[in-house]
Amino acid sequence: MPNRELWMGVGKQVLSFVVGVIVAAFILGRNSQRINDVVNWKHEVAPRIERMDRQGTLSFELFHQVYNTEQAKQYARLERLEDRAKGLWEPARLQKLEDEVNHIDQIEFRLSRLEREVQKQP
Repeated sequence: MPNRELWMGVGKQVLSFVVGVIVAAFILGRNSQRINDVVNWKHEVAPRIERMDRQGTLSFELFHQVYNTEQAKQYARLERLEDRAKGLWEPARLQKLEDEVNHIDQIEFRLSRLEREVQKQP
């Protein structure tokens, strides 16, 4: 009987070792699969990342196109405003405005003189 108990103990140890090896194989296999998945993902994504580094993303291209068209509109508007401003500051036009202001000043002076004369008369 002692032999049988010894073989039972050895059998339990061997069975425990086999179960341990199977569990370790599952754990290591799962971890190695994760590593393989990351490596495969890297190989799949690497060309896309390289293109994005070289050319940029599609969303940036669309943003850049919209930005360029908006900037072109703003520059055109700015040029129109500059043209209008140049028309306001022409020397001949300024001279005409100064003449009109002087004429108004003369009329005001005459009016004030006439008012004083009217006030002096009984």
